[in-house]
Amino acid sequence: MIGPGPAIRPALTGGAECSVELCYSPQPMVSVAVAIVTEAGPQVGLGHLSRSSNLAQALMDQGASVQLFIRAEQSLVSSWCEARGLEGIAVESLQDSKIAVFPADLWVLDSYEFDARCQIGLNHEQALRVLIDDHQDRDYSWVDIVVNPVPGVIPLFAPRAEMLGGPEYALLDPAFVAQRRRVDSAQLHRSPLPRRPQRVGLLFGGMDTARLGPQAAIQVEEAFPAAEIHVFGRADWSSAAPQCIRHGLLSPQLLAEALVTMDLVLATPSTVAWELATLGIPGVLVQTASNQREIALALEGHAGVQVAKSVSSAELIAFWEALDGEALGEWRGLCDGAGASRAAGRLLALFESSLH
Repeated sequence: MIGPGPAIRPALTGGAECSVELCYSPQPMVSVAVAIVTEAGPQVGLGHLSRSSNLAQALMDQGASVQLFIRAEQSLVSSWCEARGLEGIAVESLQDSKIAVFPADLWVLDSYEFDARCQIGLNHEQALRVLIDDHQDRDYSWVDIVVNPVPGVIPLFAPRAEMLGGPEYALLDPAFVAQRRRVDSAQLHRSPLPRRPQRVGLLFGGMDTARLGPQAAIQVEEAFPAAEIHVFGRADWSSAAPQCIRHGLLSPQLLAEALVTMDLVLATPSTVAWELATLGIPGVLVQTASNQREIALALEGHAGVQVAKSVSSAELIAFWEALDGEALGEWRGLCDGAGASRAAGRLLALFESSLH
């Protein structure tokens, strides 16, 4: 088990105001090798891989070497990692022999399959195990550090794990921070709001595995007939909603640039929620999977966002009419988008602390 010690405890509890510079020095005292084990594909989507990749890039920016092991098709792993400058190896199993023999100081695990039976990292002396999660009812006693962006997360079983919790640790791509700063510098905040949204985005995960898009598009068109409807992601249901403008699966930079032009976005209570909060874009969030339950519960009743069981035109109109600048300010204040850099700094500092 690790002990934070007085030198790093303020950064751990400082919340969103904690600067990355306070969390970790840009000139590490030791060379840190990080292995990240995650997954992606039609059944699990791209959420795990996206947030793990964002953390990987932030760790590399702060001097660590990073190797990803990804349970996914080789074509996806190759194209994804090449586009982001990452080192990734496709594996058939999360317990693949390639993973077991890799020498790492920090093991970052991101899959709901990982639990106390996990053997990854146990054979490596002084190695720390980190779990990326968004639940509150899982046993964390078998890991050293947990990164969980759910607001107010209080795990039931974490007697030995350091918690990096709350939206300040949401693992977003730096493109969203950059876009937030552009909005600030140009003073492009949405005040006053248009009478009706003119551009509405639909973003139900990279693959829309629940196929919410077609029905959502119908309800948006009924609620706001004059609005453009923009669809983001890989899901192919264009024949069901031919009136929509399709963007496909965009790079983080292009996605941030596109989302910031939306007046309203319909999405899932997942990492997308923190992206919308960072940009100050109001959202209607529809839960499509059990792993989204904690975020949905935490955001229910929060200003600037509505958590819904389904999409209806009447509820969309009511939500929009109740919005105001104050609500959007509260929503935007929930997440600053710098969670990946903040988490990377804390992980590296905690590893150095564990050596002494």
